[in-house]
Amino acid sequence: MTVSARDARPLMGVAPVTMSRPQGDQVVHGDPVIRRLGRLVLRVAGASRYVHELAELVTAVQSPVTTGRRIVVTGGRDGAGKSTVAALLGLVLAHLRSDRVLAIDADPGVLSLPSRLRVPDATSLSDLSRAGSRISGFEDVRPHLATGPAGLWVLAGHDPEQLSPAAYQAGIGLLGRFFAVTVTDCGADADEEFRHGLLDRAHAQVLVTPATADGTFSARRTLEIQTQQGHGALLERTVVVFVAHAPRVRIDVDQAVRRLPPGVVAAELGYDRHLAAGSEITARLLAEGTYTGATRLAAQALTRALEVP
Repeated sequence: MTVSARDARPLMGVAPVTMSRPQGDQVVHGDPVIRRLGRLVLRVAGASRYVHELAELVTAVQSPVTTGRRIVVTGGRDGAGKSTVAALLGLVLAHLRSDRVLAIDADPGVLSLPSRLRVPDATSLSDLSRAGSRISGFEDVRPHLATGPAGLWVLAGHDPEQLSPAAYQAGIGLLGRFFAVTVTDCGADADEEFRHGLLDRAHAQVLVTPATADGTFSARRTLEIQTQQGHGALLERTVVVFVAHAPRVRIDVDQAVRRLPPGVVAAELGYDRHLAAGSEITARLLAEGTYTGATRLAAQALTRALEVP
């Protein structure tokens, strides 16, 4: 699929989730009206630069994938916005790529990812790994999956117990044959052995942390622990995402990166009222900055995932 510069605004063509909104849910746009008007004026004034930047990001997101790439989304603490970032990343990749993209919920017992994507609880990764001998083609996998917005495939089953490394490896090995990119939402409370196995098999990592000084420290500490545990090679394939959880919260990303281990790059997602509402993600309601930030994150993560042979 080719996206021209004219069509390069990420997710604008994505229909909202095809399930009815519960009665009484409030529709909240990510940007207030005044900010939307202001950004429209600025974008018109600098349209050429804006479109050129997005076109470059889209080109990176659409890079050819010869073998399945695995991007793992982690967080140093609960409440950092990990599942929201995983959902956004999956949506951008699915919208802009012509091949299949899969999002996996590997956060035991929480089901945050499917609720953000408004898909039903379906088969779990453990269930899929047990069905391995009966799977010979995509049509055998399809009944185990839910379909999300933008054509994103979702494995959103509840695993009542901790997902074992063996079950994850078996399941991801099966799925890698059918999906160009797999985004896995790894729970902060997943056991240590499972996290090790997941990071060992990751082509890139997206580490989500709050856009605060404490969030920078938390990200650095998480990366230092991962290095001590033998995942140092993953540093140069890690994107740290600073997420603002309140209005007018900003962080100097360049300065924050200097406080992280060498090789790590960073992205930023500003405060978005629609995401903060906690309901399913509807593309047309995302803030303007969220569109651009999520597309930049997808480009950064996939570029680093493709650096692995």
